Amino acid sequence: MELVRICDNWAECLNRRRFLIGWSLKEPEKISDLLYKSSHTLRFRLKRGLAVALLIALVPAESWLAATASELFDDGNRLFRDDLYWAALLRYREASNAGMDTPLLNYNTGVAHYRARQHARARTALEKSAEYAPLRPISHYNLGLNAYSMGNTE
Repeated sequence: MELVRICDNWAECLNRRRFLIGWSLKEPEKISDLLYKSSHTLRFRLKRGLAVALLIALVPAESWLAATASELFDDGNRLFRDDLYWAALLRYREASNAGMDTPLLNYNTGVAHYRARQHARARTALEKSAEYAPLRPISHYNLGLNAYSMGNTE
C-alpha cells in the first residue's frame, strides 16, 4: 500500500477537512487496514488520556490548586473591588490561615466586614490594624464610620 501526499501543508489539509489529514491511498481496497490502525491508535490514546485524568483526580486538590497567602490576599482585593464582600472575607480568611498576618490584611478584613454590615467583627479587625502606625489614621476613620453605622454618634 502506498500513500500519496495531496496537501502541501497542514493548514491546507485541515482547511480541506480530509479524513486522513493530507494523505490518500492509491489502492482503495486497503483502506480498511488503515482505518483499523487509526482506530487502534485512537483507542490507545483514549486509554492513556483516561489514565492521566484518573491520576489527576486522585491527587488532592489542595496540592495543585494551592495558592500562596499573597495570591489569596490579592484575590480577596479583586473580589472586594467587585463588591463581593462575603467572598473577599473568605479569601482574607484563607490568606490568614495560609500564614499571612499583616496590618493591611486586618485593615482590609475590617473594611470588608463593615461593607458586609458585620460591625462587631469590623471593629475588632480595624482595632488590630490601628496598632500599626501608618494605618492608624485611616483605621480610626473607619472605626468612626463603623461606630456611626452602629448608632454610636459620640
